[in-house]
Amino acid sequence: MDASRTTVDIASSDEALIEAYRDGQDALAYSELVRRYQIPLYRILAALLSDADHAEPACERLFVRAATRLHELTNPAGFHAWLIHMARDVANDVEVDAAVSAPLSRPQLLSAANLSLEAGKQVVSDAVRAALGQMSPQQRAMLTLVELEGNSPADVAKAMEVPLAEFEAELQEARRRFVDLVTAPGHTAPARDAPANARSVADLPALVGGRYRLGPRLGAGGMGVVHRARDEQTGNDVALKVVFLGPGTEDIRARFDRECVAMDMIEHPNFVRSFANGELPGARWIAIDLLEGRNLADRLVEGPLPLRRALEIAKQLLGALGQLHARGIVHRDVKSDNVLFASAGDESEVKLIDLGIAKLPQEKLSPEQARLTAAGMTLGTPAYISPEQAIGQVVDGRADLYSLSVLLFEMLTGKLPFRAGDVVTLLTMHVSATPPLISELTNGQLPMSEAVDELVDRGLAKTARDRYPDADAYIEAIDALLAAL
Repeated sequence: MDASRTTVDIASSDEALIEAYRDGQDALAYSELVRRYQIPLYRILAALLSDADHAEPACERLFVRAATRLHELTNPAGFHAWLIHMARDVANDVEVDAAVSAPLSRPQLLSAANLSLEAGKQVVSDAVRAALGQMSPQQRAMLTLVELEGNSPADVAKAMEVPLAEFEAELQEARRRFVDLVTAPGHTAPARDAPANARSVADLPALVGGRYRLGPRLGAGGMGVVHRARDEQTGNDVALKVVFLGPGTEDIRARFDRECVAMDMIEHPNFVRSFANGELPGARWIAIDLLEGRNLADRLVEGPLPLRRALEIAKQLLGALGQLHARGIVHRDVKSDNVLFASAGDESEVKLIDLGIAKLPQEKLSPEQARLTAAGMTLGTPAYISPEQAIGQVVDGRADLYSLSVLLFEMLTGKLPFRAGDVVTLLTMHVSATPPLISELTNGQLPMSEAVDELVDRGLAKTARDRYPDADAYIEAIDALLAAL
């Protein structure tokens, strides 16, 4: 940075921080802007979307989009208002089923609606969701920011750029409409004789799918568990993943079903196999390869891999990705956690796993599954995400090649090419920052350092057209390097 440029700190004005970022792409300056505004913008997005789970990635996408368009801001003093306008655009890009979940405070809103909690929590939850699903995003935003967050109507009206008198009138209408909707007749309790839904492993049948007998638990997280299971038909052990479903888990079900569809489309020695999947009351399950080795992330805690071994692993993964891409699938989450050694020992074959957020051909998807892969959604792990994913653009297989290049960089150096204290800054770095050379981080100790730099740098190109055109071309480049070692 030139000596004439002003040094900024956390006490600097918005205008000074914006100028510092524009002047030298100072990620720390932009990080401070994010820190100042991410909470109020998150609240606005949560209200507009009526879904806290969607609001977090939408907020990340908002700040990444703002970073790429900051040159359009003519008046830096109006940064906050500019963000609010952009938040509305981002919210419009995200398709959300407002009836599924909402971040509203039940005690506060239900008190306003005069509902009795003795009616039953599930009935109350269903009534609230159904009512919110029939209200406009503007009305949901008003109720959330005033009733849940406790903001004054004057402050919310100012943030939303609505005249106070007009805001208060619409807020009253929103309250009245909510009360009318949530107290409307027709909300009845679930039938007592309905089939019991599975809520835990204890509720599952002795043989899942009529053939898989559960053994020890291998792991758990989110809405599901993974158990070792014995296939009574073949006598082989498998990993059985079970996801428990209930009210408000429609997105989880659609994502799980989409993963099952994707896994049925792929059969490659370096991709985990699926054997069967099915449905139980309140649960979905899938049986997959039981892999006895650890994941690559655990191995990399110990330090980088030798060059030849790192290239061999990258080549195996590219083989699996090439088959995915040939079938119209984009993995979108290539990372060290999703690479497993097939058996104990780090010299065994590796397998790529997890198609939970994969992009599939539209003809293979139901409407619910297609909604989860809509353009404009930021999907992926921030440390490995491609620039086009970070800003919510439509992606193809070259996005996976970028993530694979991040992984190859990590295997060779023990470090990620980009690191930051917050997600938005990290995403912004993927979009605009130049990664260090591998030779710089390894002090030239790797053989053929220049060739290695060239190999990985092309994979990390900011625009997809500058990367390898496909997995086969990347493999050819690796083969040439291996042959020269």
